[in-house]
Amino acid sequence: MKTIEIVPRVSMGELRLGVRIEGLPKGATLSGPAGTFGEIKFLISDGVVEDVWIEDLRHVSAEVLLAGQVIPRDASLDHLKKIFGPCEKVGVKGGVFFNCGTGVTLGTDFEEKGKFIQIRLKPR
Repeated sequence: MKTIEIVPRVSMGELRLGVRIEGLPKGATLSGPAGTFGEIKFLISDGVVEDVWIEDLRHVSAEVLLAGQVIPRDASLDHLKKIFGPCEKVGVKGGVFFNCGTGVTLGTDFEEKGKFIQIRLKPR
C-alpha cells in the first residue's frame, strides 16, 4: 500500500465504514472485533466496520492523502487541526481526541504535543 486516501465519513484506503465482514478487502485480517489491513486498523460491530484508523501518522510508511493532498507525517498538531478542522476537543478516557469538521477525529498524547497522531473516521 503506497497511499492511503482518507475520505471523511466514508473510507480510509480500501476500508469503508459500514462494509460487512464478507466485503473486507483481500488481505484484511480479523482478531475478534478488531482487524488490520496493511497499516490501517478497524473495528467490527454487529458484522460491519464501525471505525477505521491510522494508529500513528508519524510512523506510517504510506503517503496519507486528503482530497488528493499529502498530509505531512511531521505536521504539528495545530497544522493538522487546520487541515481537518475546525476541531473540538472531547474528553475521552484513555486519550485526547479532537472531533474535526471534515468528519475525521484526531487523537494524540495527553500533553497535546503531537508525539503521536491517530487519525480516525469515527467521532469520539
